Amino acid sequence: MTRDRESNRVREVFSRPDAIDEALKRAVLDAIREHQRAGRPIVISRGGQVVELRGEEIDRELERALADRQDKTLVRAMESELRP
Repeated sequence: MTRDRESNRVREVFSRPDAIDEALKRAVLDAIREHQRAGRPIVISRGGQVVELRGEEIDRELERALADRQDKTLVRAMESELRP
């Protein structure tokens, strides 16, 4: 890709901040799911304490966090993964 085309692509991507936010949220959810599949814990901060979550604890924490935030992007992503 030429330098001009790269610059145009970067401008295009950054002109849509919602798309960037959605991509980052999806990437975080993908990383969390990969940890779950591999049986690895995720680590979060809860009330100033470091907490390690595994398996179904991860699902419960995601659901709680999403309900608190009303984050529609991640809610849709989770619903599509949790429902057969």
